[in-house]
Amino acid sequence: MACNVDDLTQIELPERPRQWLALILPVFALLLWMLVGSLLTWLMADFDRSLAPAKSTVPPWLIFSLFLAPALIVGCLLFFRSSASGTRE
Repeated sequence: MACNVDDLTQIELPERPRQWLALILPVFALLLWMLVGSLLTWLMADFDRSLAPAKSTVPPWLIFSLFLAPALIVGCLLFFRSSASGTRE
């Protein structure tokens, strides 16, 4: 029962999951976030135009930019984290 040294030291590495599979949920969440921001922007613009155009407290573009800025930051962080790991395909 002599064992070969090469047989003992051979280690099989598990397959790494594809990087794009790990990005499906964050990309879906960002798209949903932007959809909600667009809907709220449209509603605010429509309500401001029809109900009280002279008394608008928050412009609709500000609401949209409050949704756009975090989406861009998270998107950049996801991109740089995936490129730093070196597994991007």
